Amino acid sequence: MSGYFVKIIAFSVIVAAVAVAVVSLPSEESEAATSGTCGDGVAWSFDLDSRTLSLTYTGTGTGKMDDHDSPLDFGYTSHWKNIDHVVIGEGVTSIGASAFQNFTVLTFEFPDSLEEIGHFALEGNKITSIDLKNVVKLDDGAFYYCKELTSVVIPPTVVSIGNYAFDLCESLMHADLTGATSLVSIGNSSFVSTPISSFYVPATVTSLGTGMFAECYYLGTIEVDPSNTHYVVQDGAVYNSDMPTVVCYPPKKAASVLEIPDTVTSIGKAAFVTAQYINAVTIPDSVTVIGDNAFEKCVSLTTIKIPATVTHIGQFAFNDCIGLQSIDFSGTTALKSMGQGAFLSCSSLTSVDIPACVESMGVRVFGQCGALESIYIDPSNPYYVTVDGILYDKSMETIMQYPGGYPATDFTIPDGVKKIELNAFSAILKLESVTIPDSVTTIEDGAFTCPSYVIKLTKITFGDGLTTITGEHPFIANHYLDKDGKELAQTPANLRGHTFEGESSSHMYIVDDDPSDDGGNNREIIGAAIVVVLIAVIGALYVIRPR
Repeated sequence: MSGYFVKIIAFSVIVAAVAVAVVSLPSEESEAATSGTCGDGVAWSFDLDSRTLSLTYTGTGTGKMDDHDSPLDFGYTSHWKNIDHVVIGEGVTSIGASAFQNFTVLTFEFPDSLEEIGHFALEGNKITSIDLKNVVKLDDGAFYYCKELTSVVIPPTVVSIGNYAFDLCESLMHADLTGATSLVSIGNSSFVSTPISSFYVPATVTSLGTGMFAECYYLGTIEVDPSNTHYVVQDGAVYNSDMPTVVCYPPKKAASVLEIPDTVTSIGKAAFVTAQYINAVTIPDSVTVIGDNAFEKCVSLTTIKIPATVTHIGQFAFNDCIGLQSIDFSGTTALKSMGQGAFLSCSSLTSVDIPACVESMGVRVFGQCGALESIYIDPSNPYYVTVDGILYDKSMETIMQYPGGYPATDFTIPDGVKKIELNAFSAILKLESVTIPDSVTTIEDGAFTCPSYVIKLTKITFGDGLTTITGEHPFIANHYLDKDGKELAQTPANLRGHTFEGESSSHMYIVDDDPSDDGGNNREIIGAAIVVVLIAVIGALYVIRPR
C-alpha cells in the first residue's frame, strides 16, 4: 500500500474519533455546576442573581487554591461570562495560578488571611482598584493587562512583586509603595506600559528587575529612599549602591546629552529602554558591557561612540533607535561580541565600520536598517568579511546581511554561498531582483523579511541546490503562486530551480514550469482524502445516533 493511502486511512480514523468526541460533548443547554472545590480546603459557589462567585474555607487544609496552567481547569469557569464579583472568605490563603485569567470580574474582595496571588491569576480583569489587605507575594503577571486598574497601594506585608505583575495596566497612574516596608524585590518588566509619572523605591528593596519601566512614557522621576543600601539615584538614573551598574532611567526625563559616570563598568539590561529624550550618550572608558536592550527604542538618540574598553554589546541593545545616524567604533579594540539584533531597525543608519577585534555577531545585527547602504569590516578581521558592502562570514559560505539601503536593483548571491541567514534581506528598499545560486542549500526562517508596502523586490530565482528551509515563514509577506494563481507552500520542492516574478513582492507567479510534476496526482490524492474523511464522519455520527 502506498504511503499516501496509509496517511489517508490514519487521518480518517483520527477524524472519526474527533467526530465522536465532539458529538459526545455536553450541549449548551445542559446545566453547569454551581458549586465545587478548587483547592486544599477551598470550596466555591456561584449565585447568578448577584453574579457573585464565593470562595470559602471549609475549615480543614491549608486554604490554598489549586494552581493550573489554564483557567479552564477550574470548575467555575463555565460561569466566567456571568461573574462580576468575587468574594474570598477568611481562611483562604492563596489565589491559584490562572484562577481568573482573562475573566471580566469587576470587583475582588480579599480576606485578611490571603497571602499570595498566583501566576497570572487576575490577568485581564476589569477591576479599577484593589485592596491587597495582608498579601505577602504577588506572583508573575498577577495583575497583567488589567487595563482598567487605575491605582494600587502596596501594603507593608508585601515582600515581592513578580515579573510582569502590572505589565500593560494601561490606566495605572498611581502605584504607591511608600508604605511597603517589607518589600524586597520588584521583578522584570513589572510596570511596563503604565502611565505612572513617578515611582518610589523603598529602603528595604534589594533587587530591582530589568525593563521595569519600558514604555512608561509619563515616568519622569524615580526616587530611591535615602536609607536604601543597595541603590542610589544620580541625575535621574538609578545605579547600584557603589555605582558600577546603571539599573534604570525614567523614560520621560529630559536630557539631551547623557553623561554616564566613570564609576560605571556595566550598562544594565534595558537600563535606558524607551528613554525618549536622550539625543547623545557619553560612555566612559570604564564601561566593558552594554547589556541586552540597554538603549532599545531611544528614538531621539542620533549618535553613539563605543569606547575602547567595551567587550560586549548585548542583543537588541540599540534596537529600534530610529534616529541613530552614526556608530563610532574608532578606537574600539576590545569588542569581542555583538548579540543578535544589536542594531536592529536603526532606520536612519547609513553606514557602519566594524573593527577587526569582533569575533562573534548574532543574527540580524544590522537587520531592517532600511537606510543602511554599506557595511565595512576591517580586512584583518579573521571571522567576517565584506564584499562590496555586503556582510559574509570569512569563508563566504553564509550571507549575513545585505544592507537595506544598498543602491543596487539586481543582486546575484556569489557562487559558493551555502546559507542565507535570518533577516539577511530585510527592509530592502531598492532591490528589485535577486538570484540565488545552486550552491545555496539552506534559507533560514525570516531570511527575506520584506514588507510589500516598502520594497520593490518582484523577482526571485532559486537555484537547484536548495534542500532546507527552516521555519514556516522564510519569506515574510511574499506569496508564491503557480500559473493558475494557487499559492504554493514555501518548501524546497516547490521553489527549487524556479523563477518567480510579479508586479509586487506580495504575490509572485512562477514564470517557468510548475514546481511539481505530481501536481495533478496531488489534487487527486486530496480529493480522495476528502471523500474518505466524509465517509468516516458520517459513519461516526451513525454509530452514536440516539437509539
